[in-house]
Amino acid sequence: MWSGQNMRCREIITDRLAADVVLLQETWRIQNESIQLNNYTVYCNNRRCINRNSPKGSGGVAIAVHNILFNEYYVDILEDRFDGILIVKLAHKHTDYTCAIVCAYLPPDNSVYGEDPF
Repeated sequence: MWSGQNMRCREIITDRLAADVVLLQETWRIQNESIQLNNYTVYCNNRRCINRNSPKGSGGVAIAVHNILFNEYYVDILEDRFDGILIVKLAHKHTDYTCAIVCAYLPPDNSVYGEDPF
């Protein structure tokens, strides 16, 4: 869980990873809550409907992009309309290179969110 109580833990993990992109599932954010990570811009897709019995947010996904990438890439959200799915596009500023980064969360079968909506 990426809650406020473990902010220092998050910073240590991301600093040591030195990753360009970090994908997070089970962010447990509600509505418009965000995630703050030093040196990263974080794109979140929080679950829109929370079970009335849940004391806090549940599910949720995020993609953290290291700020250094913004020197060379345009970053845009391609998809965030569905709970548990977030797609971010990186397009190189000087070439035609483009990539999509997908973060998805599949709830367990016994979850109220595990039902196929289609």
